[in-house]
Amino acid sequence: MKYGGDALLARRAAKGDPAAFEEIVDKYQKMIYNLCLSKLQSREDALDVSQDTFLCAYRAIGSFRGESKLSSWIYRICLNCITDHQRKKAPVISAEKDGEGMGLEIPDTDEASDPQKNLEKRERIRAVRRAIDALPDESRQIIVLREYGNLSYQEIADTLGLDVGTVKSRLNRAREKIKNILQ
Repeated sequence: MKYGGDALLARRAAKGDPAAFEEIVDKYQKMIYNLCLSKLQSREDALDVSQDTFLCAYRAIGSFRGESKLSSWIYRICLNCITDHQRKKAPVISAEKDGEGMGLEIPDTDEASDPQKNLEKRERIRAVRRAIDALPDESRQIIVLREYGNLSYQEIADTLGLDVGTVKSRLNRAREKIKNILQ
C-alpha cells in the first residue's frame, strides 16, 4: 500500500479495530456529506446517503487494496451510493425551505461579532452556493472534490474515471462559470 496513514487505518479497520474506522469516518464525513448534498440537493437525502456510504465502506474495507488513496476509494463508494439513491427515488420536485438552493454547505468560521459583517458574509456564502448550484452536475462534482475535498487532479481523475486533462479543463470552465455568475 502506497498511501501511509490512511492505508494503515484501512488495514486496522479491516482487522476489526472500531477506533480505526471511526477515525476514517471523522476524517471524511464532512467531505462525503458535502458531495452528497451537492448532488442530491436535499439535506435529509445527503445525510442518508452519507450514512450509506460509510456503511458500504465499512462492509468493504477489507477489499481496499491501497492502489489509490483511501479518500478516492471512499468518494467512489459515495458516488455509487448517490447513483443508487437516485435510481431508487422517484423524481420529485420539492419546494425549497427558504427560497434558496440547498447546495453545498460552506462552514461559517468567521467569529466576528459585527452583525453587518455577518450579514455580508452570509450573503456572499449564499451567492457562492447559488453559483455552485447553477453548475451542471459534472462541473459541480469536480468543484466539490477539488475545493472542498482537497483532492489532487489525479485523485479526481481516478475517482471519476476521467483523464487528468479533462479534469483540469472542466475545473477551469466551472471556475469561470462561477466567476461569471458572481459578477
